[in-house]
Amino acid sequence: MKGSLRIITLFGIPVHVHWTFALIFVYIYFLGSFSNSAPGLTRSYMILILMLFVCVLMHEYGHALMARRFGVGTHDIILSPIGGIARLNKLPEKPIQEFLVAIAGPAVNLVIVLLLAPFYFGAISALDRSNLINSIFNASGNYFAPDLSLGGFLIVGLFWLNIVLAIFNMVPAFPMDGGRVLRALLSLRLSRVKATRFAALIGKIFAVGFAILGLVSQPMNFLYVFIGVFIFITAANEFKMVKIEQALKSVTGKMLNPNQSAFLHYKDSMDQAAQIVQDTEIKTFLVVDNWRNPMGVLTADMVLQALKDGQAEQPVSSTALHSIKGVDEQSSLETIYNLLQHQQTPALVTFDQSGNATGLVDTYMLNKFIQQAK
Repeated sequence: MKGSLRIITLFGIPVHVHWTFALIFVYIYFLGSFSNSAPGLTRSYMILILMLFVCVLMHEYGHALMARRFGVGTHDIILSPIGGIARLNKLPEKPIQEFLVAIAGPAVNLVIVLLLAPFYFGAISALDRSNLINSIFNASGNYFAPDLSLGGFLIVGLFWLNIVLAIFNMVPAFPMDGGRVLRALLSLRLSRVKATRFAALIGKIFAVGFAILGLVSQPMNFLYVFIGVFIFITAANEFKMVKIEQALKSVTGKMLNPNQSAFLHYKDSMDQAAQIVQDTEIKTFLVVDNWRNPMGVLTADMVLQALKDGQAEQPVSSTALHSIKGVDEQSSLETIYNLLQHQQTPALVTFDQSGNATGLVDTYMLNKFIQQAK
């Protein structure tokens, strides 16, 4: 992710921290400097926030490692001021698998709470717990007393903040964990698109609620407003992505193949190719021999460059890319899209069961299809 720094790789998954993460500590420092908080509270808060984000990281690894059990990889994990995100390569499509992946994160937070419980209830007195809770959740107060240890401050803070994290993430506001759990449960009876539409609608309702709560708070709470806007936009985008995914799965390469003008005979001139580019939306050609065997791929950019270089009369075979990468014409556009992303090629040639080239699919065609599917 742009603007982030890799800090560690665990279980084969790199962890990045966005540069804005440092703003949290700047904010705490200035808050402590210009408030009446007790000495030492600012330092304790900084350590608490750092430990909290270790818990957030464990939360995200909960998602990532559960997804790995179902054969889904994770590109990376990114930490930012608003939390963490595990960027999975894809989401499991089976409802029970998506349910388990979504629930794994909050479950990690509850395990942390259980591990801290003996220290919380056994090593800290009720009075100290009360004072520490006031210190943590009332930063502008002066509750932090010198005789309350940093260790106690961290135990109480992490105990309650992990409870808050678990509860907050389980709010059924798609695309939060609770929203994904809701989508997984709905998918048991509904199609994935319908389940996502309903979960996204619930998410938008919660988003509006967060924004209104932030606006009517005294003083105004811009964090709630930001969370509301973030959830609303993300829920809408997630629904669009699911619609696109389903559309890509329902169409094959054969169904998207262009007409025969996408084929060029190897003796055709660059000028002939340029005329087709000018008259049609074709951006990539398949260059074939006399028996329609593929010889290479020619892009519109290559044609235009040849014209600029004064090679209008040159045969297209002199410039075409001769590395042919193909795919079965019955492959879904989802499969073709993933192949184009990973193989660094302008187009994939489609072949029928007899091994004959039937056309090609390029990035332009796929992007146009995706725009229409939104």
